[in-house]
Amino acid sequence: MKKYLDSVNKQIKHVLQSSSPVFKKLYNDANLYNGKMLRAKLLFTFSGRINAKVFKAAAAIELLHMAALVHDDILDDATMRRGKQPLYLKWSTPISLLYGDYLFSSSFAMINDLDNLVFREEIINAARKMLDGEIHQQSRKGAAPLSRQEYFSIIEKKTGSLFGTACKLGAMLKGGNSRSWQKAYKFGCCVGIAYQIFDDCVDYDGPQDGKQKFSDIKKGIATLPVIYLMKSCDKKEKEYIKNLFNKQKAAKKDINKIVRLMKKYNSIKRSLEDATCFLKQADIAREQK
Repeated sequence: MKKYLDSVNKQIKHVLQSSSPVFKKLYNDANLYNGKMLRAKLLFTFSGRINAKVFKAAAAIELLHMAALVHDDILDDATMRRGKQPLYLKWSTPISLLYGDYLFSSSFAMINDLDNLVFREEIINAARKMLDGEIHQQSRKGAAPLSRQEYFSIIEKKTGSLFGTACKLGAMLKGGNSRSWQKAYKFGCCVGIAYQIFDDCVDYDGPQDGKQKFSDIKKGIATLPVIYLMKSCDKKEKEYIKNLFNKQKAAKKDINKIVRLMKKYNSIKRSLEDATCFLKQADIAREQK
């Protein structure tokens, strides 16, 4: 798998560095080329074959993900991306925004090279769902915590859709029929949702691992651990949490208190149980005949 992912990275690097010396610097400073490439791995797994079309589809998926990361860092006021300073702090917000847009357009151009209308529609739909989910989440910043279903809807679009599209494109490149393609999408989407839940839990209870900790609470974004906390805590604690998210200014003492309350009410554990349920749904989708 490593040599396949290296080939995808080379293809992406060639596209992003070929325009001008400025783009070469942006590519290097964005620090996006050393990720896990989970979506490309899923695409390769479902395609069951290696050829030029598979590499282009994998590159398109990864470019779409990279574009979202560049924009996410700006939206989140992030100070770290994979252990390094994010692009917008190195270059400026306007240039970083434009580079994110360039990555989106590069993804569409890459998938367009396959000359397949259905593939183009899948990538475009994935991008639209990701943006839909992000807009929904941003619009709820500082508001009263979401319901579980609203949260699941957001992360299905933000994260699940691209995981699902990676699996579906792989299945389409392999052949099969629309039923097998939809099963592949369902598998990937459920895995993506579980992945996002886990990531949201790590924000409160996990290793640094090159990531900015407690970023959600600092932004006033209520994820699943907070939703469960709000369901379990008493009236006084609930008012404290609401005010904290409305202010969007969590001090260290506030964060420590939230973490203690999450341990008290098993908010992380309950969230991880939901992630496990989605992984089981993914297994069911994969096993269906």
